[in-house]
Amino acid sequence: MEQKYSRGLGVLRKSIIGTLLGLGLEFLLGMIVNLYVQFPANSPNGNVFTWVTQHSALTMIHILLGTVILVLGLFNLILTTSMQGKVAIITSIVGFVSILFSWGSGMAFLTNGQQNMMSLDMSIGFILSVFVYGYQLRLLRAV
Repeated sequence: MEQKYSRGLGVLRKSIIGTLLGLGLEFLLGMIVNLYVQFPANSPNGNVFTWVTQHSALTMIHILLGTVILVLGLFNLILTTSMQGKVAIITSIVGFVSILFSWGSGMAFLTNGQQNMMSLDMSIGFILSVFVYGYQLRLLRAV
């Protein structure tokens, strides 16, 4: 039983490190997209998602990486719930919700006229998830 728990902790540590590395790469891609991708101003209802799929490989990579990070966040949550630590479970929930908030804000940014507030929401969710997963990784190193 203890060996299984120890192996689970190792997998969780690696998954959280992968999530943090993915978040760092996602930040860099987001900055590049923000600085160098010009969305068309005359799209219907401000929805540029179709345009992005056809004209912006960088933005598509940003979206796909965000989706992978979302799945990793869910994986972290599932692993943490099987470990039975109250603080760890709460941090995993907050981390996953933060990633989900960023991902949803990104989709809203693309489909609702590229509003600055949606961009800010993406960054708030991002920084919160980095803090939360960093804290969770620190907790795991103490175990």
